[in-house]
Amino acid sequence: MAEKGCDLYITGSNSKLLSGEFASLLTGRYNLFHTFTLTYSECVRFAKEYQDEDIDVFGRFLHVGGFPSVWRNRYDDSDAISEVGDILNSIMMRDIVARYDIRRPDLLHRIFRYICDNIGNKTSVHNIYASLKAEDCKVSKDVIYQYVDHLESACLIYKAETYDVKGRNILTSSYKYYLADIGLKNAVCGFRPDDIQGYVENILYLEMRARGYDVWIGDFSGKEVDFVCRKGRDMIYIQGTSRLTGEDVVKRVFGNMRGIPDNHPKYVVTYERSPLDSDMDGIRCVLHFL
Repeated sequence: MAEKGCDLYITGSNSKLLSGEFASLLTGRYNLFHTFTLTYSECVRFAKEYQDEDIDVFGRFLHVGGFPSVWRNRYDDSDAISEVGDILNSIMMRDIVARYDIRRPDLLHRIFRYICDNIGNKTSVHNIYASLKAEDCKVSKDVIYQYVDHLESACLIYKAETYDVKGRNILTSSYKYYLADIGLKNAVCGFRPDDIQGYVENILYLEMRARGYDVWIGDFSGKEVDFVCRKGRDMIYIQGTSRLTGEDVVKRVFGNMRGIPDNHPKYVVTYERSPLDSDMDGIRCVLHFL
């Protein structure tokens, strides 16, 4: 194969190597490519090819996520979510429970559900432990650490640590988790319109990761910036919101980025259009989905 100039690719979490094992088992002999489920723009292309012409692409994307099989086939939303649930259960049972000899698969599912419930909120093992303890679930923090690590290794969740914009360093003690696909949340919890802020953040996180950026949640002098994205020398700041509903929301969303003392691009991304949508102080208001 080497003589003919072929490349060998190991793909998918069902292979014998999971993401966390590359460094130790293939040291110096591999290049790692991160792949993701379909982004919104890719779903638009799939919809033109495989779906009805009058389909609400973003509405469907919001409900079923971006697994290619649910866009390649003309499933209704119920069947599509069932497909996503089957994918999730397969990964859970084959790549985590069987692989690591998990003794409490029910606990693994509860931890994953907690993460699904808290997309867009800062989450820690302590938070998960406190929630489970309140439900009279007997578990140690060490076990929670192990199970969360397994979910990361199987590429079901991603950890976004905090980037201190002023100090230019990463704060590993403060972080959020995002799902590998928003359809996973709906398969576990059902679609929740009230959680739209979390959906928007998860979509934006995956979009920027798919574009090749390293992505962190930002902190600028105690003010949260949803995402700090870096690729090479390029840096982008992004705030996501469901809708600019009033002057107080505009002040908070734009204000958190206004004082950042550099000339890197800054964007506010909204889910719904609003009369208040407008660029402000060099910060662009862009990418309306509806």
